[in-house]
Amino acid sequence: MSTSTHEFQPRFGEQRGRALLAVLLATAVLSTGCAPVTPAEPTFTAVAITGTVLDPSRAPVAGARVYFVAGPVALPEIAALTDSAGAFSLSAPAPGDYTVGASADGFTNATATVTVPPATALTIQLTTTP
Repeated sequence: MSTSTHEFQPRFGEQRGRALLAVLLATAVLSTGCAPVTPAEPTFTAVAITGTVLDPSRAPVAGARVYFVAGPVALPEIAALTDSAGAFSLSAPAPGDYTVGASADGFTNATATVTVPPATALTIQLTTTP
């Protein structure tokens, strides 16, 4: 039984195309010193929105629940509780406009809208009414 081998002989255009591809790949690797790199997207460091919840007489409201009502991105359903001085802190995950709400027993809900610029801490004040 005889076997024959056939060697593939590319046509002139195919040889040139392969050579061009080899040159492009070599240029990409040599110009960066390694495989091609995709530029990183800009990152955003979470910004703290801090503040206080006060009653109409400007006394702090301890134990108030403070939460995001709306924001520029999908937000988890999380809340902060104010301390004895009515203070709270929430972490904004992206720049943009946020509506922050506060609720406490015996008071109506209060809201405030703030704009979070990149890498800036914000302080707001929410005043409740009975």
